[in-house]
Amino acid sequence: MLHPGLSKLLDFPDIAGITAPRPIAVSNGGKNKLFPHQAVKHAYQKLHQIWKSQHADNRLKTKIRPKLGHIFYAEQQTLPCGFIEQNSTAIRQHALVRPMDTSTTGYPLRDLSKINSVTQVK
Repeated sequence: MLHPGLSKLLDFPDIAGITAPRPIAVSNGGKNKLFPHQAVKHAYQKLHQIWKSQHADNRLKTKIRPKLGHIFYAEQQTLPCGFIEQNSTAIRQHALVRPMDTSTTGYPLRDLSKINSVTQVK
């Protein structure tokens, strides 16, 4: 929430909620001092309300790992990696990256249709 004054109007679940009904996986450590456990539980409840209102609760996964802090351990990568594999079709359908005309940029495009698996980093 780096934009001045934005935190008076919106919080993280409000911002994430803009992406509904796109698939999303969110994980937090229970010992995370930046995002306290009770605040995260409340944020997750709000996210589930938003996705349910879009009839897409199955596209939202939230997890609190009680023993972990504010770091992305290999153990935590199982949620997003598995989630991406399970939802790869829906993710491609709702991708925020759209093809652009490479004749003007000279950069090659990423072919999102070829995403079919994710390798877990350990």
